[in-house]
Amino acid sequence: MKRAMSIVLSLLMVLTLVPNFSYAAEFSDMPDDWSKPALEKAVENGLLVGDNGKIRPKDNLKRAEMATVVNRAFGAYIKAPISKFADVSVTSWYYDEMAKAVQMQTFKGDGERLNPENFITREEAFIVLARALKLEPSATQPEGYKDLNDISSWAKGELYAMINAGYVNGSNGYINPKGLITRAEFAQVMDNIIKTYVKASSANLTFTGNAMVNTSGLVLKDSTVEGDLIIGEGVANGTVTLDNVAIEGRLIVRGGGVNSIIIKGNSTVGQVVVSRLDGAVRVVVESGANVEVVYLADGKDEVILEGTLNKVVVNENVELQLNNAQIKELNLNAESALVKLNATSKVDSLNISKEAENAKVEVMGTVTKLVIEAPKTAVLGEGTVTEITVKPTADYTVISTKGGKVVVEEGAENVIVPETPPIGGGGGVYIPPALTLMDARLESTSAAAIDINGDNVTVEAEYGSFFKKVEIELNNDIFEVIALEYESDEEEDGWKDIDKELVDIKDNKVFVNLTEINEINSDGIEFTEERFEKYSYNGSVTVRITVKDVHSQTKTFTATLVPKIVPTLVPTLVK
Repeated sequence: MKRAMSIVLSLLMVLTLVPNFSYAAEFSDMPDDWSKPALEKAVENGLLVGDNGKIRPKDNLKRAEMATVVNRAFGAYIKAPISKFADVSVTSWYYDEMAKAVQMQTFKGDGERLNPENFITREEAFIVLARALKLEPSATQPEGYKDLNDISSWAKGELYAMINAGYVNGSNGYINPKGLITRAEFAQVMDNIIKTYVKASSANLTFTGNAMVNTSGLVLKDSTVEGDLIIGEGVANGTVTLDNVAIEGRLIVRGGGVNSIIIKGNSTVGQVVVSRLDGAVRVVVESGANVEVVYLADGKDEVILEGTLNKVVVNENVELQLNNAQIKELNLNAESALVKLNATSKVDSLNISKEAENAKVEVMGTVTKLVIEAPKTAVLGEGTVTEITVKPTADYTVISTKGGKVVVEEGAENVIVPETPPIGGGGGVYIPPALTLMDARLESTSAAAIDINGDNVTVEAEYGSFFKKVEIELNNDIFEVIALEYESDEEEDGWKDIDKELVDIKDNKVFVNLTEINEINSDGIEFTEERFEKYSYNGSVTVRITVKDVHSQTKTFTATLVPKIVPTLVPTLVK
């Protein structure tokens, strides 16, 4: 029975792929040259419909015409509001098509105009296709072309990507980026890019090149795609099932809803690129199937992933929901990215890069290792994160998950963590950042030099300067001053204890009254000539302070006052 069904499916697929050569008879101007096969396939697949019995193969393609062809290829149906574009009239034949193209993000315009009546240049056409195919701009300059310098700067990355992918070949070493493109030439380009339009469930087939699916409910079984498999917008909120399918290129998901793109059997997929722009989409990888990496390249609503995945990369601000997902590596690279793990989901390694500022991770399941580089990251939820490392760039990170080890590296500021994780369920350890001297300033009304060298602060007071205190900033809040000592060059008795009231603490700041060591209750000192005479030319005074932070870590540092005076002044230390 299964074999009979397989044969039926194969026959159906063959029937949908057989070229209908009667299309030539429908158009009086159908050429009989290199372009005929591609034009016939464009007509067969509904990309070109002609006008008054003519296909107009030699006419240059207009922007609105190209938008229409791409929309038909992908099955686009959602229309974006385009009233801001003054050159697209609501009464024009192409109004809906331009609205669909803007929704697909293949056409963007300049903010005010879409130029639908303009002939499209070759570089513009290739960029539209690169966007439709979700090709990342390439910095690798292709070899063997003589006019690459003629490519507009804004077009190079995407056009390079098209050339490097083999979709654009040029002629005699020329790309001719500023040239126009005829309808026949564009039909050939589309045939180069999409070789097969899969219109019905199929089995036991090999697809050469890229294949397009824009019909819901389709099942592809026991087949191989030697290029990309594109799930187009035409699938809408429906389903596509890949059962024991090997995709040698990428699986590009532009359509499909919460009822799923299902990858099952022994299917193998190198890359899945998710870019649905008009609703939520769910991708399920069942047991036995293998997917190497999933890229979230774009989207409007949430992307739901289920099953076992080797790697997931979030490059755009898209909500990612993990339902019963087992992921080895998850990388967040998009600002304000949101990831939610349900109770049965597990991520072995979660990395939040510096670019993902304001990222939010809601953990109800398990994360084994989390590394945070992005500032203003929030890690929330009742789940478990076994080990969290907060990098120096991750300022203002908030962590509320419990039961794990948290390491805040030196340099990260204003990090909020669960300082006393519960012991139950495996326990938890909070490792605070090492107590570090970060900065020093003078409470001064005139110039005085200050220098920081490791744990030593030196103040060089110039003639006529006036200051009250030295403000020393550490990275952690200070709980108390443990010891306060001083020594001077003139006295030889070494370090002497002094009144701790000479040091004030507030949060993570220590205020040292260097000038009050010998002049208690002074409101400040102005270094007049008389006062300079009281200090030895070589007679610096050093205060050594030992403090304990709120995490019971201790730190000893010094603050030294060095009056900068001329050698002719008589040195006398104030007793």
